[in-house]
Amino acid sequence: MSARFWPPAAMFVANYIPLQVGAEVVGEVITFRDVPNVVRAENEVRRSLVKGLVAKHTIDDFVHGHPAMKQVIEKVRKFSRVDSTVLITGETGTGKEILAQSIHTLGPRRKGPFISINCAAIPDQLLESELFGHEEGAFTGSKHGGKPGLFELAHNGTIFLDEVGATPLSVQSRLLRVLQEHEVMRIGGDRLISVNVRVIAATNQDLCLEVQKGRFREDLYFRLDVITVHIPPLRERIEDLPLLVQDLIRRCTRNPKAHSLTIPERPLKKLMELDWPGNVRQLQNFVEKLVILCDDGYRDDTFEELYANLLNYSRIREREAVPERPPLSPYVHGNPRDDEAIAIRKALEESRFSKTLAAKRLGVSRTTLWRKLREMRITCKGI
Repeated sequence: MSARFWPPAAMFVANYIPLQVGAEVVGEVITFRDVPNVVRAENEVRRSLVKGLVAKHTIDDFVHGHPAMKQVIEKVRKFSRVDSTVLITGETGTGKEILAQSIHTLGPRRKGPFISINCAAIPDQLLESELFGHEEGAFTGSKHGGKPGLFELAHNGTIFLDEVGATPLSVQSRLLRVLQEHEVMRIGGDRLISVNVRVIAATNQDLCLEVQKGRFREDLYFRLDVITVHIPPLRERIEDLPLLVQDLIRRCTRNPKAHSLTIPERPLKKLMELDWPGNVRQLQNFVEKLVILCDDGYRDDTFEELYANLLNYSRIREREAVPERPPLSPYVHGNPRDDEAIAIRKALEESRFSKTLAAKRLGVSRTTLWRKLREMRITCKGI
């Protein structure tokens, strides 16, 4: 067929199949498909594969009242309107995936898939296959017919790379190519597959430090660190704890006819004295236990038992971090107990009576500072 019969702006994909009789080629079958139809068919296949891979959280699920968290929410609303890569930083348990899902649901890709993967939870040799897919026979145990990677499945949507700092260097190089070229090549494959994906990454590590130590590629870091959102730990927004407890109780009490648990003010204040190294996830664990054990109403003995477990865990964490935290005694000399009291009073005054800042100045946790304040009967009013 002469080329003049084709529309001048049209593009086609040709498929050639030889017809053989024995070893002799006696003919061929050539099929032509216009590119737009091929792309539509490919998108339909991708959509059928990603059913159920959707974001389950919105920005309303982020309970807050603290000014620092209000700034975070304002950033999320602003950043969701653009398509740039986002890097979310924060300690474990602060709600990084909820924030990632919120960015997705607020943005123009909300109708597309949201796919999440924890890079630290998958062995190195499998992570590459999960992210980029593989062709049939690419390695021992590879899936018959091959398997699309998560980047392919996230086409026209968002992929969330949790604990991105844990990715091995071999995967980082391929990840960099996806961010730069917007295309992937399956393991064992020989063709590039275009992907239209927004990348949101999260880490509880200092990626700058990881770059300095040679464990994270500098060029990849700059590709990820286009927009950064930092979620403060619970101890830095401890005023939000009563709101969080109330919301968590509501979520744990699934039966609408069940007794609604109310925690009195004094126990709530005791919870606000803790350091919460596991952040909101640790608080959720505590509240869920309390709701289950107090199914007929709040009981002080149950609370005290669970609170004691929290204290023990905090003390274990403190002992593990002793080399990184100087003791109180180096601040002054003389009688250790008197000197500790002086150091505590001075730290509180210099930090304008913020117990979080005072604990940082003293090199101890909030839990330790609260305990010292009770033991020495030091009150902010008396300073």
